[in-house]
Amino acid sequence: MVKIAIVSGLYAPYMRGGAERTIQRLASGMQQRGHEVRVFTTGPIDTIEDVNGISVSRVRFSNIYWHFRIEFPSKLARLVWYFRDRSIPPINRKFDGFLKDYAPDIVSFHNVAGLGKDIWKIAKMNGAKSIQVLHDLYLVCPNSSKFKNGKTCEIRCKSCALLRYGYKEDSRYVDAVVGISKSTLDEVSRYALFPHSEKRVINNAQQITVDKYTRSYEKRAAELTLGFIGSLTRPKGILWLLENLPSDLKLLVAGAGDPEFVDELRRAASGKRVEFLGEVRSAKFYNLVDIVIIPSLWNEPLGGVAIEAAAYSKPVVASRRGGLPEVVQHGKNGLLFDPDSVGEFLSALETLKSDDSVRSLMSSNGPEVARHFLSMSRFLDEYEDLYATLMRFDDRS
Repeated sequence: MVKIAIVSGLYAPYMRGGAERTIQRLASGMQQRGHEVRVFTTGPIDTIEDVNGISVSRVRFSNIYWHFRIEFPSKLARLVWYFRDRSIPPINRKFDGFLKDYAPDIVSFHNVAGLGKDIWKIAKMNGAKSIQVLHDLYLVCPNSSKFKNGKTCEIRCKSCALLRYGYKEDSRYVDAVVGISKSTLDEVSRYALFPHSEKRVINNAQQITVDKYTRSYEKRAAELTLGFIGSLTRPKGILWLLENLPSDLKLLVAGAGDPEFVDELRRAASGKRVEFLGEVRSAKFYNLVDIVIIPSLWNEPLGGVAIEAAAYSKPVVASRRGGLPEVVQHGKNGLLFDPDSVGEFLSALETLKSDDSVRSLMSSNGPEVARHFLSMSRFLDEYEDLYATLMRFDDRS
């Protein structure tokens, strides 16, 4: 049995996305395998509670606002928040007390927004082996995406470098770093963080139940329907898609976003065969479409929609950004394109539109590709192997 501390700025039921769901699956899975698991996270007040049989220590947030808040703060407020998030003495004291009380063997850091960087050193000082899991690019870019002014940043801007000053130095206290994709690990390593850490790629395991759903409409013979599902934001490339969508193809858009941006999307879709569905169940969506489009302009950490689409046997046309090429195997379960080349995108659409055999092959290959990303046993085995490796290591300075 290993004593594991899961450390994350947010934890169930306070969840903002897929990362928090993955963190909860890891905690629950390890406990089910007989390990002892406790969670350290932030919350509205200091409390210790039970969440699905796991002890969760919440410490009151110590910044100008709690980052779980729904309201989107001003640019100035975010800047102040990011600056203060670098080092948070009240969090440090409480985390040190948590470790002294629990004495874990392994400290598994996840999204550390709201907790500061000093917690890495505190874990080392308490004699625990530590792992930093990279769910996004927060450790090199405060907005987690390296996306600015409508495009991916080729180099890190001065403000990001300033707000991440000291992270490289403190990352030396971490024993291992895990990327949920090779792309994410490589991008963070590019800035020389975790120079002496054991490096691994452990893909997340999603929980997808591919159930049957009766189509709500009858499609005309030989007509293909494209689909986009996800948050309606600029980095996701939905505006790019609408601006470059051929007028003869039908597109269903599922998801929600800022009302002003959604209005801009509707204007871009004017005169085209686009239907906005709002938020719908994945099972319904994937059974309404024939091809899934993932036009991300930013570096997706992995690509949850691509995994879902493969599981539902839907060919994917995806941008060659971030972790997407690690899920969408070009020519096997989909086609990749460079979003800087509209011609590549249109060529991919034409290939799938005109060749039934290619589309059928990619459809049948989808579940095989998805199987790796749906395996909870594979996911937990890989983390257990890393824990065992670290516990065999001698202490490193």
